[in-house]
Amino acid sequence: MHDPSLDLEQRLDLIRRRAERKDRRTLDALARVGTGLGVGAAVLVNVFNPRVVLLGGYFAQLGPYLLGPMLTELEARVVAPGIGGCRVELSWLGFSAAARGGAHVALQAVFDDPALVPVRAERDSG
Repeated sequence: MHDPSLDLEQRLDLIRRRAERKDRRTLDALARVGTGLGVGAAVLVNVFNPRVVLLGGYFAQLGPYLLGPMLTELEARVVAPGIGGCRVELSWLGFSAAARGGAHVALQAVFDDPALVPVRAERDSG
């Protein structure tokens, strides 16, 4: 798993394939991650009372193995009954959605007013 020649998406595919084959060590590790997500999400749900917690990136790709333990932890830790009506969803926007969203936010002012970007003078081609 520590093969430096594999990028993150390839590593995630490897983890998912191991989970699909019911590899006990992989399933146990994913359950621990799901439990940790549930602990963290419970704090957010208790404080902010969101309607939805959205898992993206590698959490979305491994979501089928994380949701059970995460929901169990949420139900145990959220003060409001029924986890306060909050849903946990898996993003379908793809692995790089957060980076694309961040780029969009960074460029929003330019999209709103392209005149904000200075025009560079063309160089003399001669």
